[in-house]
Amino acid sequence: MIRVVVWLLALGLWAGAETGRSVLTGTWACQSMAAGAYTGRSCPLLPWLKLASDGSYEWGQEQGTWRDTRGTLSLSGREGDGRVNADGKLIFEYDLHGKHYVLTLYRRQP
Repeated sequence: MIRVVVWLLALGLWAGAETGRSVLTGTWACQSMAAGAYTGRSCPLLPWLKLASDGSYEWGQEQGTWRDTRGTLSLSGREGDGRVNADGKLIFEYDLHGKHYVLTLYRRQP
């Protein structure tokens, strides 16, 4: 009986992780960036964020692994985290060289 409960719990956690992955998996392009005095600035020249279903990602020359923990996106090569807002945009926040950045990305491809 205990084995069945543990197996069902593990299956539920795995299924939840896969559901979160499917929401984030794909290619995301930058719509706007806020950093210090630059609030809401357009960022069409920034590289696209590519989140693969195998848990790997590429963001320009940066590569690594990503994970979705309870709706929060974490990237192995970058401090900060992201979340999908009510409009389906990915909001990613991080600190770099003493500045706080907020990027708003939109889905380009699933």
